Amino acid sequence: MRERLNTMPTWALLLITWLLWTVVIFVLCVVAGGSLLWNAVFSLGIGLIVAAGLTFAIKTRLRWENRALGDVPKDARRVALKAAWKGPIPTDPETRAAAIHVAQEQLRQMRRSRPILIIALSLGLVAAVGGAIVDSPWRLLYVLPFAGLLAQFLIAPRRIRRRLALLSESG
Repeated sequence: MRERLNTMPTWALLLITWLLWTVVIFVLCVVAGGSLLWNAVFSLGIGLIVAAGLTFAIKTRLRWENRALGDVPKDARRVALKAAWKGPIPTDPETRAAAIHVAQEQLRQMRRSRPILIIALSLGLVAAVGGAIVDSPWRLLYVLPFAGLLAQFLIAPRRIRRRLALLSESG
């Protein structure tokens, strides 16, 4: 899958993510109520904004992962990427070093983007709760993705640091 994302043109990734997010947002809007035309226009607009951000994030991540991995062979790349997140510690020193580079780069990238994302997700969470109070309890469905992503961004640095320590110890 990652190889497909590496070779996929940006416009194709944007189109796919736009269509997927538009459908998801449209379904949530229809469940919450309102006219179909308004829900369709709203979903297309918000879906495009979300897809543009997601496409940018995916392509940026692939770029820094490729930079962190360097000239590691294709099969070792997969093992190193998995080891940077979870799973068994690679026994091959080159693969372990690549996993350490990826984990260090994850931590560095997270330090840059984390404050902005936490603020944005917190605002989205407040808006979703506010929409549920003012408009419809169905708007609480919007709380789930915001709360899940916010929790992920709050605990991720600690998890990455623990993984880095584990990868470094095994060397």
